Amino acid sequence: MSNPEYIPINFLKLKGLDIIKNFIDVEDLNNEFSWCKGKDNISYGGLARKNNNEYIAYILPIVYTMNYKKVSNKNIDQLVNDLSWNSDRLVWKYTDNGKGYESQYQLQDDDIMNNMNNMNGGMLDINVKNKINDLEAEASRLEKENNLIGREINNLKNSEDELTKLILKGGSRKKSNLKKKIKN
Repeated sequence: MSNPEYIPINFLKLKGLDIIKNFIDVEDLNNEFSWCKGKDNISYGGLARKNNNEYIAYILPIVYTMNYKKVSNKNIDQLVNDLSWNSDRLVWKYTDNGKGYESQYQLQDDDIMNNMNNMNGGMLDINVKNKINDLEAEASRLEKENNLIGREINNLKNSEDELTKLILKGGSRKKSNLKKKIKN
């Protein structure tokens, strides 16, 4: 029964701080739900709380519509309900009136396909790929910086060794000069 005073909104229920932090900016949480700002291009925000040591959140995700065109439909012997991604197709195996069916749908939205890359059978958003590239570039920069610092440390050690030798050499001269003075 619908009530005109209410508006139904679908939220994504998540548990665990590490997972929740991927969707919203989590600040100090207590046992009451509080609204947290969403991550760019991922969610609008969400209600989150910490109850004892358990984190729970109801996320309002940013949802995208993707257009699929049915490209095949066939009877199968299996009585299953399964949805999977196979190469560039959505494969839906389902049971209807005691019979098994498999329908395949081709993604028709070229913009989405151009912005996504197939990785290990899953879909990887181009924004995620860009973040990975940024992190790899930063790791490379830090490695070069670390190598430079290592070379500078080695140069300082070599300089220190040379100074020590000079000091010791000078100390030997002073000692021999003292011996000469004592003999005279």
